Amino acid sequence: MRRTDDMPREWRRPNPPQTFTGNELREKEFPPVSWAIPDILPAGVTLFGGREKMGKSWLGFSLCIAVATGGYALGKMPVEQGCALYLSLEDPERRLHKRIRRLADEDADLGGFHYATEWPSADRGGVEQLDGWLEENPECRLVVIDTLKRIRPQASGKRNMYDDDYEALQPYVPIANKHNVAIVVLHHLNQQSDPHDPFDAFSGSSGLTAATEQIWLLT
Repeated sequence: MRRTDDMPREWRRPNPPQTFTGNELREKEFPPVSWAIPDILPAGVTLFGGREKMGKSWLGFSLCIAVATGGYALGKMPVEQGCALYLSLEDPERRLHKRIRRLADEDADLGGFHYATEWPSADRGGVEQLDGWLEENPECRLVVIDTLKRIRPQASGKRNMYDDDYEALQPYVPIANKHNVAIVVLHHLNQQSDPHDPFDAFSGSSGLTAATEQIWLLT
């Protein structure tokens, strides 16, 4: 009888993926879902769309300040203090400086507000870099990525648009779940979208909304 390791690779039977029972699932315990903003922004990946110059970057920036200072989101919603990360991949530091001087009180402690103006795309280690940063900053409750275009992998042209769009966001889903953090990804809207169908509003295919856990629209 031949040993398994002597057989050609195509003859070997691979080990099947591990499965679990319904009893095991029922007995599992999970930590409560974290809310960056109570009742409207839970942990997970949120696709946030708005047309150019409507203020989505300002809103994302202000949400990070609110979380970092334990202040008020949208001017009236108290949020639990933690740290926040804002990836400003389109706006330079000079513009961020003007925003933070306008949005934050002069005596506010902004030590929990982190930002970067450069970050690698998903196909160049960006997902792993974010995972590592969150490992080092477990108190982080909100990550805002401005914008999707800057962190998505370059399309190969060999696959359909749905697959490219889905895989542009899907790798961030397990990262958000692992660290129980809200990841908000800013994106532009489709100029010809149906205003009555929010799922058709984003520039690109339905793969974007399929990969995320919730969507926001600024209209």
